Amino acid sequence: MIDGKRQFRIQLWAFVSMWLLSSTITFAQPDEKRVLRIGTKEAAPFSILNEDGTWSGISIELWRGVANEMGLRYEFENLPLDEILAGVESGELDAGVAAITITHEREQLLDFSHSYFNSGLGIAVAQRQTTNWSAVVKRIFSTVFLKIVFTIFLVLMAMGTLVYLFERRRNRADFGGSVFRGLSSGIWWAAVTMTTVGYGDKVPKSPGGRAVAVLWMYTAIIIISIFTASVTSILTLSQLESNVRGPRDLHNVRLATVADSTSAAYLRRQGIAFKSFPAVDQCLAGLERNQFGAVVYDAPILRYMVHNEHPGLIQVLPATFEKQDYAIAIPPESPFRESLNQAILQVITTPQWDETLRRYLGD
Repeated sequence: MIDGKRQFRIQLWAFVSMWLLSSTITFAQPDEKRVLRIGTKEAAPFSILNEDGTWSGISIELWRGVANEMGLRYEFENLPLDEILAGVESGELDAGVAAITITHEREQLLDFSHSYFNSGLGIAVAQRQTTNWSAVVKRIFSTVFLKIVFTIFLVLMAMGTLVYLFERRRNRADFGGSVFRGLSSGIWWAAVTMTTVGYGDKVPKSPGGRAVAVLWMYTAIIIISIFTASVTSILTLSQLESNVRGPRDLHNVRLATVADSTSAAYLRRQGIAFKSFPAVDQCLAGLERNQFGAVVYDAPILRYMVHNEHPGLIQVLPATFEKQDYAIAIPPESPFRESLNQAILQVITTPQWDETLRRYLGD
């Protein structure tokens, strides 16, 4: 009797153990027969909805590679970002694949895979075609420009003084008289010669004076070229000048960004007012119409959109800030997170992945 009870307990324990093991194995990998629901949204270059209804992009191609590695069946569902995150959190969606970044707030609600791309926030500003006169004045009175003008003035006075010293006795009609009159005549001659006006009212006649004149003529050509280039640079740069040069200037202009994005969260933390839109193309359209001073959003997305849809009209500032890690969003405590991470690492360490990044982002 005792042996029978012991045998029954052993059999029961074995059955429970096998059931638990089978459950673990079942949850370790998604059901291959079930079609996974993958939420995505258009956010080029990470997820692009083509005209034929198919999807492409960095994140989409990553997911296809992962699905092939894991033997998964799936279908994409085009949803707004907030619905993707809510669907993944509730388990209605099996994953979110788009331009989704890892944040502290999101990590509290759902899980993420390993990061497969790193970047940051960027700032897009309009390329103005009208001169920003405040910027012109600021550059004219800048230290660099004033140094150039002061140096030219010193050289001009030096040449005028040299001509006066050589000509004061040989050419009293043009450079004679008192020291003040002679020096002023020399400086006048140097000024009209430098600007190539050359009235001819004063002409050096001594050998030394003529030598200085020849030297000054060629030197003046170089000086005027440098000065002209400086002024041209000031006017040209001022045409493209924006009131925003980096994150510190965001308080000074009207901003636009995408609703429920990491850029919106960043602006809130910094106490910066902004207007939000469902999509980044709406933000850029408003920027182009001068409704906003800048657009803040994911740098790679801004660069892709500006390069393809707003060339010559909008520019993205070179610096990025607020580091971002892009990943696949998955439900909390997802049982296939480990196998998903292994598949991601398998995909992003291949030469094909490097080619994918070059194709969408360039070199």
